Amino acid sequence: MVNDKNYLRAFRKRTAITQTDIGFLLNQPDTISICRYEQGERKPPMEMILLYHLLFDVPVHSLFEIQKDNLNEDVIMRLEQLINNLKLREPSQRVNSRIAFLTATLKRLTA
Repeated sequence: MVNDKNYLRAFRKRTAITQTDIGFLLNQPDTISICRYEQGERKPPMEMILLYHLLFDVPVHSLFEIQKDNLNEDVIMRLEQLINNLKLREPSQRVNSRIAFLTATLKRLTA
């Protein structure tokens, strides 16, 4: 089981749209799969994520706030490690450009 909390169901429930409707729009008659995706028992396919984004006019990251926050923390830690690893290398324009990009990204993510 995946057990990743997502907000697919919450956004759908704010409307009159049913899981059957979602299945029809995805050309997937099996609503059991839709239910499992919404409950976090399975990872939803990209088509489903994009459908919810288009249908309910919500940013993709809003559908997966918890996963986004967890990934953000992990990426920050890995960015710091990668920057430190690159600083140990022989300086070059390419290495310096990578460090500059990664440092700017780290600053943006921690702001």
